[in-house]
Amino acid sequence: MKKLIAIILLGMFIFPGMLHGQDLKEQQRSLYQNKAYKFTKMKKTGIGLTFGGAILTAGGIAMMVNGANDYVDDDSYSSSDLLPTSFYVGYIGAILGGAATTGGIVMWSIGGSKAKSYNNRLNSLSLNLNPAPKQMISLSYRF
Repeated sequence: MKKLIAIILLGMFIFPGMLHGQDLKEQQRSLYQNKAYKFTKMKKTGIGLTFGGAILTAGGIAMMVNGANDYVDDDSYSSSDLLPTSFYVGYIGAILGGAATTGGIVMWSIGGSKAKSYNNRLNSLSLNLNPAPKQMISLSYRF
């Protein structure tokens, strides 16, 4: 009789902890899903920045070359040795494009690796309590 009372009391203290553990697992799962979504979004933004920055860099270099050619082709040398405005606009475009490409590559790689990590965490381990009438605890590892 004492054993039965001890088991019942022990069950009353352990079972609510199991339920709370399951809620914690759902909160953690929700957190991992949210982080995986955010890092996937970061990866997509990095891809866009990388290609946009590469296009801006190429356009900036083309404008710089065009402006330099206009300066050299001009036969009337004046007292001012200023390059055409298109050269300076191209220079700024090339600098901004290089910065965007660099930032995009970093965001692409970090976002990709972190999204993969959180997706692996979501899919790798699951602990189910009371999944079937004859089974109390189930542990499964998926790969």
